[in-house]
Amino acid sequence: YKESIKEPMDLGTICKKLEAGDYLKALTQEIDTEALDDVVTAVLKDVELVWHNCFLFNFDGSAIHRMASVQRRRALAIQDTNFGHLVNDSVKAKVKHYVRHCEVTRDQLSSSAALDAAADMDPKEKEFRMLKPKGKHKVSIKVSKPKVNKPVAIFDHVSGRIVKTYSSLKSASQAA
Repeated sequence: YKESIKEPMDLGTICKKLEAGDYLKALTQEIDTEALDDVVTAVLKDVELVWHNCFLFNFDGSAIHRMASVQRRRALAIQDTNFGHLVNDSVKAKVKHYVRHCEVTRDQLSSSAALDAAADMDPKEKEFRMLKPKGKHKVSIKVSKPKVNKPVAIFDHVSGRIVKTYSSLKSASQAA
């Protein structure tokens, strides 16, 4: 993890930094509206860094990646509902710019990783992977009792592995 993630951050660390006043201590100037905006920006960027690190370290489609995506949406909803209207437009713009930077970084890393993996493949493997359809596929597993709910597996076409199984199609669709 420490080799992959250059700037580790977690929600517990953010809470500790808030409680200890570490975000305020970083201010060198007199505390005014602009300085407080810098504090809010730093906190919101650190929260985004938590999600960014999780998305970087865990492959897309994994249970942890999906959970982080849900938690991020929840955190943004809480932010919008409770104090989003109080946040300065310049803070929103800085955080939005940081989020975009994180997304671009993840895209670049995933593209370079795919190219590195492709360079190591033999030509038949490359051809096979290029012919495989894009997207995730649901794979039903045959069971002895066909009238009962069939288990469902989620297949990741990039890694070529089953990343999640569900006891029924209903539970798989609820998780999606």
